Amino acid sequence: MQACKPWLCQGDVFRSLPCARPVQHPDKRISFTVVNVAAILLTEGCQLDKRDIVNGAPVHRITRLTFAPLRPIDDFEPHDQELLRALHTIDPPEGIYLDDVEGEECAAMLGEAFWLPAAYFSPQIADFSGTPDIGLDPMRLVAGTNDDRVCGMSLAERILMQDKMHVFWTATKRKDSSLVRQDPVD
Repeated sequence: MQACKPWLCQGDVFRSLPCARPVQHPDKRISFTVVNVAAILLTEGCQLDKRDIVNGAPVHRITRLTFAPLRPIDDFEPHDQELLRALHTIDPPEGIYLDDVEGEECAAMLGEAFWLPAAYFSPQIADFSGTPDIGLDPMRLVAGTNDDRVCGMSLAERILMQDKMHVFWTATKRKDSSLVRQDPVD
């Protein structure tokens, strides 16, 4: 994990975001409660930075951001902890391991993903021209409100997460994957 960039990036960790959780009552009725959770941003960078030009100014196109809640590594069984800590492996594809979020080990499960409306963050497109390593397009999405990010992923960590997301949601390995899979996906 590393310090966050000034713009939103896939793999950024937010300290507290609202998340709806189901509650099953004794009579089998289901209701929902909203809790605040630490969460990792799953939305890919190419989606974050899409924009239109309106009256000569860039305007973002994003309507929602997808996250996965973080859980302390101790919430998992010891065998699962070992699997999650095995960096640079696809197994388990659902689990994203984060080694240091404010001094704690955490994991996110892709199957627990949730989304929030982009408007929750009052997003804007900002120009980062002159920023080292910005690339050819210096325009990036920034959060105007509710930006309590604490850290972000390195490029290598993001690539691993993208590969895991691809396997988890498609049950196939990408041709350009950074991972080597030895057994078929169930």
